[in-house]
Amino acid sequence: MSQLHKTIKDTFLFPLLAVALLGVNSAQAELKFERTVIEDTIAPDVKSYPFEFAFKNEGDSSVEISEIKTTCGCTTAKLDKMTYAPGESGVIKGDFSVGSRQGLQSKKVRVLTKDLAQPEIQLALKLDIPQLVTMKPGLLLWRVGSEPAAKTLTITPNADLGARVVSVECESADFAVEALPAVAGSNDIEVVVAPLKTEASGRGLVKVTVAMADAEPKIIYAHALIR
Repeated sequence: MSQLHKTIKDTFLFPLLAVALLGVNSAQAELKFERTVIEDTIAPDVKSYPFEFAFKNEGDSSVEISEIKTTCGCTTAKLDKMTYAPGESGVIKGDFSVGSRQGLQSKKVRVLTKDLAQPEIQLALKLDIPQLVTMKPGLLLWRVGSEPAAKTLTITPNADLGARVVSVECESADFAVEALPAVAGSNDIEVVVAPLKTEASGRGLVKVTVAMADAEPKIIYAHALIR
């Protein structure tokens, strides 16, 4: 091929290639969520919190969601289908298990797609669970080989919520737990916790059962640890 023919060929091919690439790049998927953060306060007697993230594909090509990940086993999220055509809507439905959790809870939901322009979308839950009790300290710690001296756990029920402590016990036979008589004029409950021995690592959960009016009792945990 002569240099002249090559020059003429390139002159026509390069613009056509650029137009073709432009056409490919202009077709993009775009998932738009009605909201990416859910903020709410949960009643202290709620066992689980269902949530939804609604979205729509506002792009001009289909998008395939490859996976939905959550950052905690207490949070689940799922979709009925994984591919959405242009203009199609969907809803991610999930559930947060409250369990014994108290205070501000921040959980993430990651939406992974096969679209290079939008490979990941991060959604978030910010949920405030009123504290039925406060416990100080939240962790009772002994060192391996140390004196198995007793430590005191102070429990303060939330009087504004009408919370009251029904019972305190340890789920491990390696620790002794005793609730002291209530001090007159105080809302605090003092619990004495002591390991039976400290020769090896061990762990115990101090189980505090809390009752409220017109609600099922709830269990809150403090941690006793030998390490």
